[in-house]
Amino acid sequence: MSAWVPVLVAGALLVSPVRTARWRLGAEFGSVRAESALRTSWLWLVLPVLAAVSAGALGFLVAGAVPAVAVAAAVLCWRHPAVPDVVVSVGFVAAAVPLAWEDARHHRLPNRLMLVLYATVALSLIAAGSLAPDPALRAVLGALGALVFFAAVYLAQPDGLGGGDVKLAGPLGAVLAWHGWPCWVGGLLLGWSAAALGHLVVRVTGGRNPLPFGPFLLAAAVVAMVVAPAEVCGLGTG
Repeated sequence: MSAWVPVLVAGALLVSPVRTARWRLGAEFGSVRAESALRTSWLWLVLPVLAAVSAGALGFLVAGAVPAVAVAAAVLCWRHPAVPDVVVSVGFVAAAVPLAWEDARHHRLPNRLMLVLYATVALSLIAAGSLAPDPALRAVLGALGALVFFAAVYLAQPDGLGGGDVKLAGPLGAVLAWHGWPCWVGGLLLGWSAAALGHLVVRVTGGRNPLPFGPFLLAAAVVAMVVAPAEVCGLGTG
């Protein structure tokens, strides 16, 4: 039964932002092409798929994790209500929370949850890219750039970065780059800085267990997406 909770949450979050986004696209662009794209795009068929995939990942979590998804997704939808942004943001948050939760509890990023994140982000980018191709291309470049950077750090210092963190770089870089290059740079920089500060605090206080890297990266990504300028998101204007 708990696995259906995220479906209801995702559905409730998506209905209002999607309607708002549809109105904004029609009002701001006033073009037949924009309205036609909204009617004919198979984006609407992907939204339930994203919710269902996320529900499978979230089913094992305690109920306390669901509000985190709801709050983060609601804030992002409010901040960036255009249809493509809603799909990318909600898809990422719903699939990323289980990874952050698992990494915080067990210091590992399971492959099954990583696959869910990759699949959800890929589906959302394909769907959103049908309405906004420029940000989608930027997202691909952002994913490749983040993967190269994380892989280089991992090869240079394997003890400082886990293999799961390297795999996380792909969808993380894609979603950040979707919201613009400043968001990509700021999100990665904030994640690394917060993790470094956390490790310093643990070392100063005499702690022995190192802090997991994943939660810092994912939380920083959400923060960067929230503060990213709305006008550069989703419609390829920046």
